[in-house]
Amino acid sequence: MALRPKQLRAIQEMPAARSWRDLARRVGVSENTLHRWLREDTDFRAAVQERVSLALVELQHGLAAAALQAVRTLEAAMDPEQKVPWGVRVKAAQVALESAIAVHGLAKETAEVDIGDDLARFLRDLAASPGGPGAGGPEPAGDRPDLAG
Repeated sequence: MALRPKQLRAIQEMPAARSWRDLARRVGVSENTLHRWLREDTDFRAAVQERVSLALVELQHGLAAAALQAVRTLEAAMDPEQKVPWGVRVKAAQVALESAIAVHGLAKETAEVDIGDDLARFLRDLAASPGGPGAGGPEPAGDRPDLAG
């Protein structure tokens, strides 16, 4: 069975609606009618599920694009050629490493050796140490640790 005009409008309005009540108001039906359609009309329920799935895919793509932009921002902040204060560079490195550790943790839920917490704690302590690179102010000349090895 095909969707009725108000059902089609409900599907179209879903992305803009903040709640079922708001969606019902936008379509011109009661909230109970929306719930009845969901319970009793398999075509409407399937269309709602498809729209929700599409919204989730759109959200995933948006988050992936934002994550890529964030990584590029962190890379620029860590670039030694840029005139970025040392403390900002250390913080950018910290965020990048913590994010990489979190992603690794999601990809591999169990690991025999997990240095993530120790590394994050070390970077946090380094950034917060008095007179250290995260303490703010100008970077002391010749006082830059060699992170390359």
